[in-house]
Amino acid sequence: MLLAIILVVIIVAAGFTVYLTSPTWLPRSTTLTISPADSAAASGTQVVFAASVKYGSAAVGGGTITWQTSGGSLSKNTGTTVIFIAPTVTSNESFTITASFGGTGVYQSSSATTQVKVYPPKAAQAAETFLTVTPSVFEIHGGGTQALTATLQPSGAPSDQIVWSLNPAGFGSLSSTTGAKVNYTAPSVEHNSSVTITATFAGNDQYKASTAKSDGSVLPAQVATKNSTVLEVTPSTFSVGPGGSIELTAEVEVGETPLTNPVVTWSLAPTNVGSLSSTTGYVVTYSAPTVQQNTTVTITASFAGDASDLPSSGVSRGVVTPPSMAQYLYTLSFSSAVMTRLSLTGPIILNGTSVTLVTAESANLSQINLTRFGLTASTMYVDDLTLYSTYINGTSPGLGGALSIKGGQTINIGPKDTVTFGSATIGVLRMEGDSANLTGMACEGENVGGSEPYIPSVITAPTVSMSNKYSITGPTTWQSEVNMVSNLTTGRIDLPQFQLLHPVSFTFDRHAKVFNATEVWSLSASSATAIKVSAFIVYFRVTGGEMVTIIATGSDNPNNLIPFGLNTGGGFQGLDITVAPVYFSASQLGLGSFVISITPPSTSGSSTGPMAGPSAWGLSSGVAPRFATEARPAIRPA
Repeated sequence: MLLAIILVVIIVAAGFTVYLTSPTWLPRSTTLTISPADSAAASGTQVVFAASVKYGSAAVGGGTITWQTSGGSLSKNTGTTVIFIAPTVTSNESFTITASFGGTGVYQSSSATTQVKVYPPKAAQAAETFLTVTPSVFEIHGGGTQALTATLQPSGAPSDQIVWSLNPAGFGSLSSTTGAKVNYTAPSVEHNSSVTITATFAGNDQYKASTAKSDGSVLPAQVATKNSTVLEVTPSTFSVGPGGSIELTAEVEVGETPLTNPVVTWSLAPTNVGSLSSTTGYVVTYSAPTVQQNTTVTITASFAGDASDLPSSGVSRGVVTPPSMAQYLYTLSFSSAVMTRLSLTGPIILNGTSVTLVTAESANLSQINLTRFGLTASTMYVDDLTLYSTYINGTSPGLGGALSIKGGQTINIGPKDTVTFGSATIGVLRMEGDSANLTGMACEGENVGGSEPYIPSVITAPTVSMSNKYSITGPTTWQSEVNMVSNLTTGRIDLPQFQLLHPVSFTFDRHAKVFNATEVWSLSASSATAIKVSAFIVYFRVTGGEMVTIIATGSDNPNNLIPFGLNTGGGFQGLDITVAPVYFSASQLGLGSFVISITPPSTSGSSTGPMAGPSAWGLSSGVAPRFATEARPAIRPA
């Protein structure tokens, strides 16, 4: 015990961070998430659902995910993804998709459900409509006439099918009961009376139903009437992408004459989807957030009326679109390939994108390059490949020569026993397999310049085992990272529940030992084994089996990092590791069941992954070290 206390004092004095954390062997609760969330599909179409399991913010690999549906059918019952085939229905029906994770090792079981609404074939194509009547409020004397106009959006909807009605029935008359324009003639009255004139579009195979009304007051001749007003918002409809903005203008008119200085107020619904630059004025700017699916917003401008003019309102309806998955695509290229039992099926919808599903019992690729991770390899062999692609370009004699396959086109090829490819490029939204083996593999971070010139990858795993002569040296240099990285080499490294992340952005404070990043691209695997590894690291965090955590950057001296000076040796073991390399390579890399996926930035714009900061992963040294009665080295001989 005395030796342990002395050791901790030496470690702290050496200038690196030590924490004592809760036991890492306790059962860990998990969260299962299904993507997409609640969705819609036409009868007979296919939708891909994907399940991911996390412990906190860390992906959990391995284990079995099982699927069930309350209706329709699934392409399979197990796996990280399934294809839901929507049944043919005669009216709108909702079905429940359930995914269950059975647990593995220290990770507990979890489950989740999502709803998919299935439409009849014709109803699935019906477009939403919006109907407005102007003026929406009017006053006239008994015996007078008021002109009313109904506007049906979108512009292609049949406005001649609009039907008009009175409430109370027979209180006055309409010049017509159909069409976009009518005149209302009021009866003679002895006291103030109210009438509601309703315009209804019943809908058809192409357009959904909608309705609107105008509220009128019929007044005796001796009572003065106010002017009807019309408030027009320009544009009346819009579409805007994540982070975009649109300028909106309001104008209040009496007849065709604009009012002078009317007071206009603005509101937004839903209130949490974006923001308005102001709630008053004639011109405002709407700023859109980042959303994960098409989201409709309604922006309303209102005039409350004044001594001589009646109130009115106008709306602009917009759609906020999610980030285009295409902008986050992986690009997989290879010089040649041999695939067995190959099938190509499409179109299939994955996260709102039309894709071609590629499956193969085996795929043997040569000279591969996978963007985002900066991953290259001499060869890559995948067992039981599933790939969702937005395009496939290349050559294949067995598929007719030159290939140019788009994700939205109809295709149904295979299974074919053996297919060869020449040079090919594939846009990848998701890729998975039972196992993968790569030779001559390397990953290189993106050079963005500045004081921290590289966006590194981030590797996480619950345990790590290194053997066959490992060494960590530094501070050393890799390209423009001059004396800012540690060089780790080892003959073999084993990582269960392995996750490789590549962020879209990265900020790093070496002094505070804190980094923050926005996660987008990830590779999760049930296990990873690498041979003859070399890595240049800007940051690492490791917890030992006796709850001692060490945090260091590439600027630290490794001789002071590892307890007992074990910066070189036969091997070591650690727990709950996070490593950020700007470059790493291996002569061989073997992956267990793996998934390569995309997670666009969240609506808040900040990371939700394991890079989020101290609250989730303790990636900060700004907390005073805590000591137990006994502490042992975080890293011990293998």
